[in-house]
Amino acid sequence: MTTATATVTDGQAEQVRDAIAALFGVDPAYGPTLMEEGWDDVTGRVIVWEGDPYAWPQYVPYGGTDWESGHEFSPIKLPDGVRIEAINHYSIAVYPA
Repeated sequence: MTTATATVTDGQAEQVRDAIAALFGVDPAYGPTLMEEGWDDVTGRVIVWEGDPYAWPQYVPYGGTDWESGHEFSPIKLPDGVRIEAINHYSIAVYPA
């Protein structure tokens, strides 16, 4: 159960960002970007990436197949104590679990 004081640490958010970058084979310095806490009025941490494949948040964390390319993506393991939620086709929010 999430408490009102629960937060996602920088380290947890960075682990999620790095796992997303690894999933899609990109360098975190040029791929998914971890935004500052409170970015765009989202209460959790936000990871933004306008990269390929389109609508990548649907593959995180469960994996799946990109219907356009046929490429299969493996699931990623989230750090303990966090959950994610797609915001749109190019960003996710990272919340306390």
